[in-house]
Amino acid sequence: MGEEVQSLMKKLIAMSLVAMVCVGAAHGFMIAIPFWLDTGSADGSYPPTTGTVTYIGMRNGSTNDLDILLEFFDAAGANVTPTNNTFVLTAGRGTGIRPGATDIVTEGDTPQARINSTASFPVGAAAIYWGGPSVPTATIEDIKSRVIAVSTAGSGESYESAYLAPAAAVFGG
Repeated sequence: MGEEVQSLMKKLIAMSLVAMVCVGAAHGFMIAIPFWLDTGSADGSYPPTTGTVTYIGMRNGSTNDLDILLEFFDAAGANVTPTNNTFVLTAGRGTGIRPGATDIVTEGDTPQARINSTASFPVGAAAIYWGGPSVPTATIEDIKSRVIAVSTAGSGESYESAYLAPAAAVFGG
């Protein structure tokens, strides 16, 4: 990985975590997505016909419907969250989003599929929040998340990487 990309990733991680902790004080729990890149085509193809796509998946393992709040940060750490950034994740169900594009074929035709970063370049960090004072029964175990990035090289070969995104309690509020 090039030095510029490593530097960008380090900056994104540091800036997004600081911003998420400051903003997240009113929320009970959070999953930090320290880096995503979503330059790929939004034509329903998997793997993408060009570029890199990132899918952020989440599953509600609780017996309660949960209000989910999504936030996005650009490469400089600025908040680039759209106005409509919440949805309800039904108990026992899962969903996925692409943070940089809407692709109803791969994401599904859902309101959360249309929650995208407003950054001018499709790279950044994200946070998923749930719980808080209005949902005293929420726990850190309620939401599980994974991030999958898929790239297509110029030769047509595709490459995938994935990781689980651990949850953390956000204190304060």
